[in-house]
Amino acid sequence: MVWFCSAMACIGFGAVGGWFPLRKSSTLSPDSIQRRVYWSGCAAGLLLLFIGQLPDWRAATFITAAMGLGVVATAVQFTNHLRIRGRTYAAFPKPDRPPALAPYTDEQ
Repeated sequence: MVWFCSAMACIGFGAVGGWFPLRKSSTLSPDSIQRRVYWSGCAAGLLLLFIGQLPDWRAATFITAAMGLGVVATAVQFTNHLRIRGRTYAAFPKPDRPPALAPYTDEQ
């Protein structure tokens, strides 16, 4: 039960971090940061979910694959977080926003 709760906490953290940018950058767009947090949290959660069901590896594989399919379906339907080789797969794609912070210059 501890593994399951930890997995759901990681996936929840990834989902919330995927909606709200956790930090600002002068080189990365907020969408890129959200995408990285979303997939990192979901990957950690799916790994913990697999470990939690491990004595029965068939059930672990099935549950992890089903949850992974749900995570991918959520990313496609509601966000722009599924990007492969520069192409965005989304139900309603939109371009990435520019970086939130101005680049640092030494001319001040």
